[in-house]
Amino acid sequence: MGKKNRDSNVIVKTSPSSRQQDPAFEYLTKTFNSTNG
Repeated sequence: MGKKNRDSNVIVKTSPSSRQQDPAFEYLTKTFNSTNG
């Protein structure tokens, strides 16, 4: 669980424009959101 949170924090630190253009981020966000509720 802790590793997931750390990964999420790293992703959040990236710039919004980069996040929107990165399909991997989109997938990770969906996975993290469904895991977190």
